Amino acid sequence: MKSTDLKNKKETKLIWLTAILTFICVFAWNIIVNIVVQIYQVKKLGSMEAGKAFMDKLASTNLPYQLLLILGSEFIFLLIVYSLTKKYNDGEFNFALIGLKAKEGNAKKLLLLGMGIASLMAIGLYGGLIAIGYAKVLDIGYVNCSALNILVSVMVAFVVAAVVGFAEEVVFRGVILKYLLNRRGKVFALVASSLIFTIGHVDRLSLNYLLQVFLLSIVLGYLYIITESLYLSIGVHIAWDFYSFLILEDGKGTYAIKGVLNLHIPNPNDTTFNISLIFMLLIVLIIAFMVNKRKTI
Repeated sequence: MKSTDLKNKKETKLIWLTAILTFICVFAWNIIVNIVVQIYQVKKLGSMEAGKAFMDKLASTNLPYQLLLILGSEFIFLLIVYSLTKKYNDGEFNFALIGLKAKEGNAKKLLLLGMGIASLMAIGLYGGLIAIGYAKVLDIGYVNCSALNILVSVMVAFVVAAVVGFAEEVVFRGVILKYLLNRRGKVFALVASSLIFTIGHVDRLSLNYLLQVFLLSIVLGYLYIITESLYLSIGVHIAWDFYSFLILEDGKGTYAIKGVLNLHIPNPNDTTFNISLIFMLLIVLIIAFMVNKRKTI
């Protein structure tokens, strides 16, 4: 009995420390990088105003700077997961403890299947919005670009998507959802982990965006629950982010990566009926139904 209580306490601490420390440490990392770069630029340019102006431009246009923030944050995610999982499992660590288990040869299949699912989701969402006229194509992003620029853009988008997708799945599904499932029921664990995942994206204060993040998290968590492995949800996450980077809304790229399509989509905060959320919800339901029919995977 005491052994069970001790295990439950360890798992509870692992869940909440993972959630809290990832938020705090990533926030601190972004602040530290910004302060260091700004101090350097103020000294280099000779005035505080010039340094601030440079930082404003840097944050929206400089890809190496943005990659430093993003990849550094994901490395912190993985370091926290490794340290805490090892601490609360009696000093031992293996990939199964964070959901990275699959039968021999299945990991690759699950990753590829996940990418296929995300491709259907992206085509359904953006293709549907364009088909009904809710989204309009502003231009093709790669017009007048050299083959090298196109290759670099696509490769950078995929690398960023792969790192972000892997690290976030390990944190939010491999640890938080996995150990919540040990402590609570599936519905509670799925909703709670999805809410925590959504809170981690509140830096983009758009109700539409946050609802899409929550729905996507439900899908990712559901895929983990029925397969008991992270590989399928990692594949979906990677491909979904990849498409999101290359399909830009009104020409605005989150990570300054050149997009395949520049789309105009009405303001997500508009009071009019939000059709994009309807498409997203339908896609989620369809994917859930399809995967549920193939639980034997």
